[in-house]
Amino acid sequence: MFIRHKILTKLLIVLIVLRLFIPFSAITSHYFNAQLFNPQIEKNLKVIQNLTQAPVELNTKTSNSTWSVIGNSIGNAKKTLSEFMESVKFYVTNASKIMSTLIELSTLYLGKYILNLLLLPLFFIYIIRSLVEEKR
Repeated sequence: MFIRHKILTKLLIVLIVLRLFIPFSAITSHYFNAQLFNPQIEKNLKVIQNLTQAPVELNTKTSNSTWSVIGNSIGNAKKTLSEFMESVKFYVTNASKIMSTLIELSTLYLGKYILNLLLLPLFFIYIIRSLVEEKR
């Protein structure tokens, strides 16, 4: 009864193929992540972490005198400005390294995306087709 219905047989074939594809995709993705992507991502993240500095913190001391408050705020502004200028100099000198590392990271994530969404399904379809054609 169910064998004669083309829609049900096609649905069952799709479900069987999905049942086989999900473990294949998980195992293959895990292997490529462990062997190829994750070591490169960790290396690039360490480079980025070494190139980042702590944010500048403001010194907010309270004082009773108005002139001491003004003096402290001017001193804090000068200190903050000099720290900001040092940060800008640091980032400008390391801008090429930061940009290349970020480009490498985005390339790795794009590679993971393409592998999982395009290459693995196409490879699995190729394997299934070759097995089906081999049996004919």
